[in-house]
Amino acid sequence: MLQIEFLLEILKKCKGNNISTAVDTAGHVPFEKFEKILDYTDLFLYDIKAMNEEIHKEYTGVTNTRILENLKKLLKSNVDVWVRIPIVPDVNDTEEEMKNIKAFFDI
Repeated sequence: MLQIEFLLEILKKCKGNNISTAVDTAGHVPFEKFEKILDYTDLFLYDIKAMNEEIHKEYTGVTNTRILENLKKLLKSNVDVWVRIPIVPDVNDTEEEMKNIKAFFDI
């Protein structure tokens, strides 16, 4: 997603040749980049590292605000999204973190 024009061209060529497409992302880009590739992406693999903003920033160097906002928008965009949450012992494996994940998805 950091090289969006290149990604867009590859996705277009794949779709033009009936090749299924997937984009693996951490979601930390302006949503306009997602909008450019929505029509050419069959599946998004989307990583959520932590729901707690402080933990997220400590271990990734950035807050999760944009990432979570983009995920909400993406989920409303009528595309397939597989959310992946790597569980890291002593980082995001707490009961509180799991409750926050559940609350985010309103499960």
